[in-house]
Parts: sequence; structure tokens; C-alpha cells
Amino acid sequence: MFSLQRLDLLFALVSVVCAATLWPDEVYINTILIDGQLGNDTPSCLEPWKGPLPCKSLSYALQGYRNDSTLYVLSHGRYTLNSSVMTFTNLNVIGISGNNSLVVCSDNAGLAFESVSYITITNVTFFSCGALRNSTSRNYSDSDVMTLSTFKVGLYFFLCGYVHLETMVVANSISATGVVMYDTTGYNEIISCEFYNNSVPDPSTSLLGGGGFYVEFTYCSPTGYCGNTVYNYNVGSTIIFYNCTFHNNVAMDAISLQSHSIPIIPSNGNHVAFGRGGGLSLFFNGNASHNTLSIINCNFSDNKALYGGGLFIEFHDTAVGNTVGVTGCLFLNNSAPFSGGGVRIGHFVLTNNGASYNNVTLHESDFSFNYGYYGGGLSIEPALQDTLNAYAVAYFLSQTCQFVGNVAMLGSAVYVSLFTLITTGLPPTIYFYHTLVQDNVLITSNPYNRYGAVHIHLVAVKFRDLIRFENNNGSALALVASHADFTSCRAEFFGNVGPNGAAIALLGAAWVIIGEDTIMRFVNNIATINGGAIYNMYIEKEKFSTSTNCFLKYRNATVSPENWTAHFTFINNSDSQGQNSIHSTSILPCGVLSSLTDPSKIFCWNNTYWNYSGSTCKEQISTDGSNVSMSSIPSFYPGQIAQLPLTVTDDLGNEVLNQTVFTGFINDTLTALSPQFTYIVSGYVQLTGNSDRNTTLFLNAAGNGDQLYSEFTIKVIECPPGLTPSPPGNKNATCVCDLNGNFGGLLLCLGAGQLQNNNTPPALLQQGNWIGIADSNSALLAGPCPPGYCDGANSNSLLDQIDCGYSKCTDLVQPDSLVTSNGVSSGYKRVYSAGQYSSTDNTFVTCYAIMAYVLLLMPILLLIVLFGYPVHFLERMVNKVPFLQKHYPADKMNIFLDTFQGDFKNNRRFYASFYFLFRLVVAVEYIVAVSGINQLSLQLGTCVIMIFISALLKPYKRPFLNYLDILMFANMAVLGSLSMYMLQNPSNKNLVPFILQYILIMTPAILYAGVYLAWIMGLSNVRNVLSSLHLGNSKRHTAVGAREKRSSPLSDEDVLIDRSRETNSYTYLYDSVSEKNTVDSGKTKEVYINS
Repeated sequence: MFSLQRLDLLFALVSVVCAATLWPDEVYINTILIDGQLGNDTPSCLEPWKGPLPCKSLSYALQGYRNDSTLYVLSHGRYTLNSSVMTFTNLNVIGISGNNSLVVCSDNAGLAFESVSYITITNVTFFSCGALRNSTSRNYSDSDVMTLSTFKVGLYFFLCGYVHLETMVVANSISATGVVMYDTTGYNEIISCEFYNNSVPDPSTSLLGGGGFYVEFTYCSPTGYCGNTVYNYNVGSTIIFYNCTFHNNVAMDAISLQSHSIPIIPSNGNHVAFGRGGGLSLFFNGNASHNTLSIINCNFSDNKALYGGGLFIEFHDTAVGNTVGVTGCLFLNNSAPFSGGGVRIGHFVLTNNGASYNNVTLHESDFSFNYGYYGGGLSIEPALQDTLNAYAVAYFLSQTCQFVGNVAMLGSAVYVSLFTLITTGLPPTIYFYHTLVQDNVLITSNPYNRYGAVHIHLVAVKFRDLIRFENNNGSALALVASHADFTSCRAEFFGNVGPNGAAIALLGAAWVIIGEDTIMRFVNNIATINGGAIYNMYIEKEKFSTSTNCFLKYRNATVSPENWTAHFTFINNSDSQGQNSIHSTSILPCGVLSSLTDPSKIFCWNNTYWNYSGSTCKEQISTDGSNVSMSSIPSFYPGQIAQLPLTVTDDLGNEVLNQTVFTGFINDTLTALSPQFTYIVSGYVQLTGNSDRNTTLFLNAAGNGDQLYSEFTIKVIECPPGLTPSPPGNKNATCVCDLNGNFGGLLLCLGAGQLQNNNTPPALLQQGNWIGIADSNSALLAGPCPPGYCDGANSNSLLDQIDCGYSKCTDLVQPDSLVTSNGVSSGYKRVYSAGQYSSTDNTFVTCYAIMAYVLLLMPILLLIVLFGYPVHFLERMVNKVPFLQKHYPADKMNIFLDTFQGDFKNNRRFYASFYFLFRLVVAVEYIVAVSGINQLSLQLGTCVIMIFISALLKPYKRPFLNYLDILMFANMAVLGSLSMYMLQNPSNKNLVPFILQYILIMTPAILYAGVYLAWIMGLSNVRNVLSSLHLGNSKRHTAVGAREKRSSPLSDEDVLIDRSRETNSYTYLYDSVSEKNTVDSGKTKEVYINS
């Protein structure tokens, strides 16, 4: 079959070379000359026997003389063809020869040839031509009678033969088709011609047409006659297009769009040709038989049509044995919004005795950057053929072609789908020899539906020689209910990307045939979901463990897989689960073919022929879930949305990490699933109904047939405290907030008390409390939560569940009495806690507490702050008021203030109030913070601030006390940090933080207790150490005093202070150290510290 096609192409090439001998110049008896500059439109120019007298205008010459064997010769120049109809009828041997001559048509002007043989047109450009003609397309706007549509055509040929067009240009046929040939017989050739800008520019008009060149073997002729009567004009014709250009032609108008919406099945009189074939359109209708069309070295660029943007080929009715060959052509940037951006090939028949043995060959052609909804580069839609004659089956052949950069919604490079109105017969055979499919892109709004740079549906394809798929976006090859034969083939898949099966996607009972000489390489392919290299999906319901329907079949079915000699290589392919090369619904049917019973050996049959780079064979194979289990009996309260503890494993025993979608139901009258139930592993499920009972949940994995079917027991528990089922006793009941209950202000109902969309329970507890049933009388109890159980990241506004020891549930003061558990064990009751909710009442209480705290401490704070200045400042104020001067108890007041301020520097005496302020701030933080974490965070920040203030101000006279203050606040900050850590990690059993807390808390107490005991017991060593510390301080003060003697005389303020202290000496009670201040005659100060 292939060799016969090559002979057809060779015959076409030889015919082109010999074409000049078929139309010799001497066959023309009459010659009419036309010269726009030297000619004259007189009767004498129409009398060729009188000599070479040229006519001036083309219209005058064509209208004035129409006889057989006439050649019209145009000199170089521009000519106008007027609007009158220029039709040649029933003539033989007519020629028009120009010298780069330009013919511009006026409105509704064009050339027509009807029943004319041996037509030659050379070296002429026809510009803006278009005369109204009858078409063969049915006018569907008239539904009562069978009428044909009219359209405009530049050059029109009907029932003609032996047409020779060379170096002819047909351009800018406005609202018209460039050239139309109906039923052209004999040997016809179109050589080095150009067809561009032929279109219907305004879709709002009622005009039909458009497109560069149209060829049809008709069932209904333009005269209106319809029938299959055999006559010579549609049998045995040859039409050759050689070295032609089809550019920017458009066969896509409003009427074409409208006709597409009509459910037209091409058959006999049901025929619409408009909108088909932007560059070139070929129709084989009726009983057209054994016609040959060859398209050689032609370029199709920037053409548009509804179907077949560049080239359209279709076989109808009982057309038999017709052949179309495309060789060495370029299809670049053509588009079709429906099908076949570059080329569209169709085969439509309504009976299995219809069109048969019609063949199309694409040879050494390039399809680049074309666009179509189906088939960006090429679309093939064949039909089933005659069941009685296997040799009558059509074939489509693509050899040494490349498909690069094409775009489509489905089949970006090639789309093949069977025309399915007839259900009996044999499908055509489709071959791909030595083909490159590279950089093609599938575009769709759904990224999970991008299947097939080459998309095959219901048709078998055969790949031979070298086939390479590289860098395609969307699975490289998608087979849908079809199969591909790779015997005698080396197939390479490099760098393709797709959702499932980046290299090959087998969908719905599809399979691949391999042979002993098959070589398949899969390198760097990436699937965004499953199967980096190969993906297979079974859709039929069958028992996979006994099925032999493996998606990979060996040509010799008697050979066991262990002895297959086809070579498979997988290198660096990956999917969402990792470095996976093969994924299938199940691989068990492939195991039945082998004597091996271990699923892990499937596709690992022979290391010589199965090579997996980077990991073991088993690690690169996965399946859908084949087994589902539940780790425990889950508990739900009615209306709760929660996860099921499901584990899904595949045929190899590996856990399935990707989503498995289940459908399910509950077969009882007291419990129900959420409406339109589907469940995804790691997703959520909602149950409604009656509580305190068990029910059975039935699950079936969607798309897995009977492979993944399970049933599980689920326990429906009572509503949490504060919630009640509504409506009670109904299978659709859910737990709602009990709006009528009295829970001491601990419970807050959200909205109407219904379950929220985000699974937020309809009731919340006050911050830091628990509520539950804990005693034998099932009474509702509440109490404060211990640290770590009502706070933290997991509480938020949800109801957290904890288990509590029965005897401790009334007070919950010991954290050790709380035990986290999956269920309720003996002696335990269910208790609920909440960590984040403050009611409106709680806000008022908080405000009152803060006000009371401030009023209680305000007098002391004012006293400390206002009197936290040097004593002489108060004495000056007293001396200015006689009453105060008389009654002010200066001695007693000085002693009282020194009790608080005496150890601070004179300009730091106000620092004594900081400790009261610190305590007030900490108390306020405890009251207003919404959680323990917030409390500790604020308190930690306060301690850090106090460390900074103490280090900056150094308020004490003795540096030793400044250091103690800094250490004290630092100790508090560390304790707070450890508490935050333990609160945020309640499940952490590490005892180190607790031990560190214990040490930091106890060390200061032990140290101070030891020092105090040693002091009162009179231990001289301890006293000496403390005395040395104080002595060191006194020396430093003395040194400072000495510097002050040399540099700073005492101010009046210092004199008043020293005088006051000279008359009112006192002893410090807290450290048993006396301090006296005296003033020498030089008004300088010395400080003496006596132990």
C-alpha cells in the first residue's frame, strides 16, 4: 500500500515536468492580442486572420470573440474586467497568456468556464474579482424546498477538463472565493500560482464564500441536479498543485458560523462547503472515484476557516478509491476555531457500503504554529468501512512529517476521532512513519484535562520507524478507547509535561502493542498528578486480580512477559508522588500474563529489557488504591465535620498519598450523610442523625469499579455539653447551641446556634474554663482549666476534648490527673475545654477589677511618687506655709520616707514607686490577656523593660543592689520563657524545662534563707564577707567623696540634707548598716559607713 502511494507521487512529479507538451502553442488557431497602450477596440482587432492588430481592453476582446482554439495574449500592463458576465461555454482550447499582466475586476466581475476543455492561463494576476455563481451547498434558510446557495467567485470552472494554470495570481477576491473547480476531469495542473487575501471581510453581511481555492466532485451540481449517475467528470481525474502559495485567505464568515450550528450530517444533498478550507478545500462527493489530487511543495500560511485553516479534505457518500497526496508542504500559522488548524481530513458515510478506500498521504511536510480547537496541526475524522472487504478500508499516512509549536484544546499536534453515526464496519488504518512531535501546547481552563499532543479516540494507529515526542505541554500521546501499535518502532519521549501520563496517557480501555523489536525511551517527563511516563485508567467494572486485560500487549501473545525482548528505558520521570514512571488503576491484569504472583515483579520482568534509572523498579510503579482500612471506630456527634481515619494502599502495598475520591451512603433510617456526599482521603465528612448509636458507612472509590469497596462502623455520640440535637429524633439532626440552657454565663451561642460553614461549633466557652459531665448523677460541672489544656495554638475558638480522672473532675487542680486519649476509658468522663472566648459580662468584670485595683493602690502610689523627691524640697515647701511649718512632723516624716527611699541615690528616690507600678502592670496584664500565652508574653516584655531601666538608671547607692535587681528581673524573664515553652508544647514530655524552673524558683529563696539564718546565728565568717562587700562599697563612696571634696563644693540642698541627717540619725533595719552624714568646714561631704 505504501509503495503504491509513492508511485502516485512519482507520477505526479513526472506529470508536472511533461505538462508543457500537453498544450503546444500550435494548437491555437486564433490569437487575439490585447495591448492597453497600443491597441484599439475596433472590429478589426477581433479578426485575427487580418493580422496582428491588438485590442485595447480585455473586456472588449473577451466579449467580442469566443471561439475554439483561441489564445488571448495580454501585453504587460493593467486591464479592467467589467461587471458583465465573462463566461466561456462549450469550447475547446482556450488560453489567456500575459506578461506579468494585471487584471482588476470591477464589482461582480469574474471569469467563468463551463464545459470547456484544455484551458490555459499563465502569467496573469486577477485582482479583486468575484462574480455571483451557484454553489453546490444547500440553502438551509429555505426549509421547504431543496435550493442551493449562491456565492461570489473570481475564477469559476464547471465540467471542464485539462486545465493548466501557471504563474497565475488570484488575490483580494473581496467577499469571494478565489478559484472554484466543480467536476473537473482529465489531467489538470496548477503550477507556481499564488492565492492570497481572498475572503469575506465583513461577517455581518449575508455574502458567502472566501478561501483561496475550492475543488469539488459533486453529488448536486450547481445546476440543481442531484444524483449518483456516473459521468466522466468525477472519475479518474488528476489535479496537481505544484509550488503554489496560499496566504491569508479566509473561509470563515457569519453564515458559515450559523451553518455550523445546524446539525448537518454530510450526505448526498446535505452539503455545506462554506467555512471549509481557508487555503485549499477538496470535496469528494457522490460517486466520485479514482481521482488523484497531489499537492507538492506548496506553502499554506495565515489562512483561516471554521474547519481546515490551511487545507480541508473530505470524502462523502459513495466516493471510492480517491487519493490525496501532500508532499513537501509547509503549514504555518493557520487557524480553525473548530477543527484542523493546519489540515482537516474527514470521512463521512452513513452506511457501511459507503465511501471506501479513499487514502490520504502526508509526506515530508511541516506543521508549525497552527491553531485549532481540535487538532492544532492536523485533524482526522474517519468513519467505519465496509465489513465485507478488508482491502476497501481507507488509510491515512504521515511520513517524515514534523509537528512543532501547534496549539489546540485537544490534540495540539494531531487529533484523530472516529465518526460514530454508523456502528458496524472496519476502522481505517492510520500510520505515522518517522515523525517529530515537539513543543506543542494544549490550552484549557482546566489544567487537569490536558491530554494528548497526539490525541487518538476510538481509532487504531500504527507508529513505525523513529517517532519522537519532545517538550510537549500536555501528555505527548493520549489514547482514548483505542490502541497504538509500536512494533518495528523506536519511540522516544523526552521532557513532556501533562497531568496524568506525561508521555503516554491510556484512558478508558486503551492499550499499547509492542513487539520484539520495539524500543521505548522515557526521559525527564513530568506528570503533575500520576504517571511520569505512562498512565493507564480502567473504567470498566471487572475483577482485576483475574483479568487479562493488561494495557501493555505483546504482538506474540504466546510469549510470557519474562521473555519479552522489547526494550524499555525510564530515566528521571516523576509525578506528584515522586520519581514514579508508571501508574495504573491496577497492574494485577498484567500479572496474570506472567507466571509470577508477586505484584512487585510486574514491569520488572527482565532487567535486560526493563531499565529504571535512579531507583528500583518497584519504587517507580504505583497504582490507585486497592485496599482501604480504618485504624479505629471514629466517633461523630451529629453535624460534626471531621476526618475519617482511613488508610488507602495500592497493589504493591504502598500507602496512596494522592487523593482518592469516594462515594458513599448509610443504609438506615436514623443516620444520614451530608447531601451530595463525596469523600476525599484526608478530607472531611459530616454525619447527621440520632446520637449514642453505631451505624455502617459504605464507601466506593469513584472510577475504581469494584476494586475499592468497603464498609465501616461509625459511632454517633451525644452532643457536647451546651449543645442539643435539632430536630430531635430526626435523621438529619445536628447539634446546635442550647439557647434555653443556663450555664452560668460560661456559654456563648453563635448566630442561630447552627454549625458554621468553617466547622466552627455553634457554642463557645469562656476563656480558661471547662464544662462537662463528671459525676455519677451526670450533673453539668464547670471549672478553670489547668495550664496547658485551655491555651495554645490548638484551642482557638474550637471546643477541645480532653479526658479527666473521675475523682478530680470537680476541681482540676492537678495537671497529672488529665490524660489525653482517643476514647473514653473506664472511670473517665468526657470533658470539654475552651481557650479563647471572653463574654461581654467578663469584659465588664475585668473593667471593674482594674478600677478597684487602681483605687486601692492610688494613695500609696501618689504618696511615694509625690514624696519621692529629696527631703530639702519638702522642707522648703513646708517653710513657705506657716501652718505646715508649725504642725509638719519633719522628724517622723523623714524616717517614714527613708524607709522606702533611703537606699536610693538622692536623684533616684522616686524609683521606689517603680515596684508598685510593676506589680500593677503585671496584675492588669493577667486580667486583660485573652490566654496564658498572651499573659506570659506581656509579663516577659515587662521584665525586659525593667532590666533595661535598672541597668540604665542604677538607682541604688550600693552597686551590689543594682546587680541584684537586674538578676531578679532576669530570673523572672527566664521563668516566663520556660513557662511559654511548656504551654506551647503541652505534649512534650521533656522534664528539663520543669527542672530548670524549679531551680530558678528555689535558688533565691534558699540563698536568702541561708544568709538570714547565718546572720542571726552570729556566724562571723558570713558577717565578715558581708561586711567586706559593704566595706568595698564604702571605700568606693569615700573615693567618690574625696573627688567631690576636690572638685565640687556642697550645694545648699546638700547642706540641708546633711543637717537634717545630723540631727536625725537612724539605723537601716534591712541591712543593719548605719549611715551618718557630716559636713566639714570646707562645705564638702564625707560619708562613713559603720557596720
